[in-house]
Amino acid sequence: MKCPACAKPVVSPKACSYCGYIYTGDEAVKLDFYFDIKGNLQNIIDANNQIGQSIERLGKKLNKFAGVIDNELVHDYRPQAPKPEPTPETPAITPDAHTAQPPKHDPQKHDPKHDQISAPRRSSRPEMEIRLGQKWLLIVGIMAIVFGVAYFLKYSFERGWIGPEGRVAVSYTAGIAMMALGDIFRKKGYKVFGLYLFGGGIAVSYFAAFAAFQLYHLFSAPVSFAVMVMITILASSMSIVYDTKWLSVLALVGGFLTPFLLHKGSGDHVALFSYITLLNLGLLSVAFYKRWHLLNILGFIFTYLAFSIWFIFGFNMEKFWPGLIFINIFFLIYSLIPFVYGLFHAETGKLKGFALTAPNALITFAYSYHMIYRYGAAEWTSVVTLLYSVVFLWMASYLYKKGKAGESAFVLLIAEAALFLSITVPILFSGHWITIFWAAQGLAYLWISVKLARKSLLYGAFTVLGLSIFKFLFYDYHRVFRVELDTFFILNGFTWMLTERWITSVFLLTAVYVFASILRKNASAPPVNALRGVVRNAMYVIFGCLLFIVLNVETGAFFYTYLKAAKFAAISVLYAVFSVSLMCVGFIKNSRPVRNTAFVLFGITVVKVFASDMSNVSTPYRIFSSIVLGLILVGTSFAYHKYKDRIFAAIVTKDDTGTQGDAEKTPDGGVPR
Repeated sequence: MKCPACAKPVVSPKACSYCGYIYTGDEAVKLDFYFDIKGNLQNIIDANNQIGQSIERLGKKLNKFAGVIDNELVHDYRPQAPKPEPTPETPAITPDAHTAQPPKHDPQKHDPKHDQISAPRRSSRPEMEIRLGQKWLLIVGIMAIVFGVAYFLKYSFERGWIGPEGRVAVSYTAGIAMMALGDIFRKKGYKVFGLYLFGGGIAVSYFAAFAAFQLYHLFSAPVSFAVMVMITILASSMSIVYDTKWLSVLALVGGFLTPFLLHKGSGDHVALFSYITLLNLGLLSVAFYKRWHLLNILGFIFTYLAFSIWFIFGFNMEKFWPGLIFINIFFLIYSLIPFVYGLFHAETGKLKGFALTAPNALITFAYSYHMIYRYGAAEWTSVVTLLYSVVFLWMASYLYKKGKAGESAFVLLIAEAALFLSITVPILFSGHWITIFWAAQGLAYLWISVKLARKSLLYGAFTVLGLSIFKFLFYDYHRVFRVELDTFFILNGFTWMLTERWITSVFLLTAVYVFASILRKNASAPPVNALRGVVRNAMYVIFGCLLFIVLNVETGAFFYTYLKAAKFAAISVLYAVFSVSLMCVGFIKNSRPVRNTAFVLFGITVVKVFASDMSNVSTPYRIFSSIVLGLILVGTSFAYHKYKDRIFAAIVTKDDTGTQGDAEKTPDGGVPR
């Protein structure tokens, strides 16, 4: 192409580099299109020299198009007026797409762009017809060919036309021919047509290998197996070369069907699972290299489908160890592959890649538990659950170190690790140890939820801690420690499991108090700030109620065992002491709700002493409980006399500002009146 003004070569789509002639209108658009194609062509040449024929055809088209543009440039050439010198009144004009004025519309002039925009929308019927003719007719045709080969073999067998060797040879020839033709058509530019032909050739080859072994017994099982493995490797390799995942899908299906097609009842399950393991690693490597998630899903489905078929029809206790080892190898494969995939493809924190880890772990655990339970003690299942927990915790800790703590994948892994830890404790331990573990787990969930700002983990913390409290009160006391809550009587005596009972009680009380303290200290941090203040303060109320129940149980059980006559008086004294303790806390914290709770408990104590103890308790203990209650009530009254100003000031401050706190003190230590 040459510039119409100076006849120099055109090297830029905007303006001539020699004379400065500016290309405008359609000629500028076409030149820009030309240089864009030329750049793409150069990129193709630099990237791959093996597609010379396609490049040559594209080059010829480009040269032809350049000739058309050259003729139009000469035909439409109009000498441009010299640019006026810029003056203060006339600023210089530069070619700028943003400042250029759009041409005025001439209604008499034909505008092809207007015709293109206003043209009626093209019907989709031709596109559907082409799709039907190109794709579905091809699929049905290839299926017909495969069935035709099968019927040919069957018919020739019945008529005795061709011997077994000839039938298998014809099948292999048909398969190889289809693969060769598919490759040729693909190179000719008919990619879809060629790929479907190639896939049909793979299917025919699988069938030929099956017929050679099962129908005609021409090959031994190892030879037929090796042939099918080679076909699987060929399909997987060509899927990478052709950049099409459906060949890998075909290889995956054929690869998993191979051992079942060649099955003769030998029961060599070690060879079967070794083959499935290698097949998984090979196909998942292809999925890893090409980022084909579909292979991960299909491999997962076919792996556990194959194991389930073997487990139903072939498992017995003699095959316990191979079955247990291989099912957990499959667990490791489908747990670590998504993790490694995410690391190398910068998708570590995405939840999509880890979606298979949960069903993978649950399926393998179900099979492991069933086999171990039939083989020996169920307690050994804890080895499997601990293994799963360690794997998930290791992956989660790695994500945390890499700064991925806020990602969904990290939370999923933590939840899975916690799930299997929760399963481990009931398997390994029993009774109160489960309560202790659940309480610790609730605290861990709360800490992680605050660190990661995860509301789901916060709700999980409340749930697990609530379960531990419920189990302690309604299961451990009755079934483990053998406490009768209505009479505070321990069937085997006060010292029965005393250490275990106290350890569980103290640990649970500590966990509830620490839980409440964490909520209070992080009240403004997400996700705790989403909770209402009543919910956060309720944890302290739960702590107080739980402490009150524990003290009642221990006091009642002690006196029931060693001094039964004083049991009711001792409980009354406990009520009074607990009430005055609450009152002291209310004075120290200047908390009106705590003091009101103490008043309620004082009232219950008074009613109990005068309505119950006076008739059910012997005289010495009746005197003791009455005097202790009276002293406590008098002492509490004195505290109200002494601290009345402080209490009044706090109430006034709360009424005036809406918040409760200490009033401002005067220089003499008092409070303003």
